[in-house]
Amino acid sequence: MRHEPVILIADSKEIFDEMMPVISKQLGTSHVIHVDSLDSAKSLIDAEIRFDIIFVDWQLVGAKFVDAIRNDKKNGCTPLVVMSDLDTDVVIATATRHGANGFLAKPFLMKGLLRKIEQVMAKQERRRNKRLCPDQTINISFDSERSGTMEGALIDFSLDYCHIRLDYSEREKMIIGDNAMVRLYIDSFKLDLESQLVRVEQDKKRADDAILLLYKFSDEHDERVEKLSELLDEYQSKW
Repeated sequence: MRHEPVILIADSKEIFDEMMPVISKQLGTSHVIHVDSLDSAKSLIDAEIRFDIIFVDWQLVGAKFVDAIRNDKKNGCTPLVVMSDLDTDVVIATATRHGANGFLAKPFLMKGLLRKIEQVMAKQERRRNKRLCPDQTINISFDSERSGTMEGALIDFSLDYCHIRLDYSEREKMIIGDNAMVRLYIDSFKLDLESQLVRVEQDKKRADDAILLLYKFSDEHDERVEKLSELLDEYQSKW
């Protein structure tokens, strides 16, 4: 089932009415939530709703709300676009320092809004495709439908895939399309991920004694992405 993005707009009703049809069409969603006060915006964050993009008027919410977003467990990495008709240099510098991902000067044309959405989503897509490589040996186990429980070394992982190195002698057991439960256990992060084997190749760095398996995580969106996002964010600065 396709995930339908959830968007928050914290601004006046007039601005919301202008933005809503453009955002809804561009992102293919009807889940566009509007608030027009700082208290209402805070209450949504406190309600632990996970948003895909947040648009906020700087005068309405200010730096403290941006800080609250960045410190929120569910929305700490959610793209946040600040909108303002104030001195753009000052607002951009302050908002960026507090963790905003983009700026939209008011009044804006719909083309400007579309361009900003495209920029933000492109950054998210790059982040989704980013592969994080551990700087230490991490053994990973997986329960294969055809081959039973096996263990290899984690090479890298992203929000959608993981690479595992396996002894070359196991090559004949590996069949493309095989389903497996991959156990990605790193320190306190313990994730059991339904996956499918999509590629098997020789590990060129290890001559003839190892193969690389590429598993695609097959379970749907929210909880998996949230936990993997936390894992990526935690170790991006360490590895």
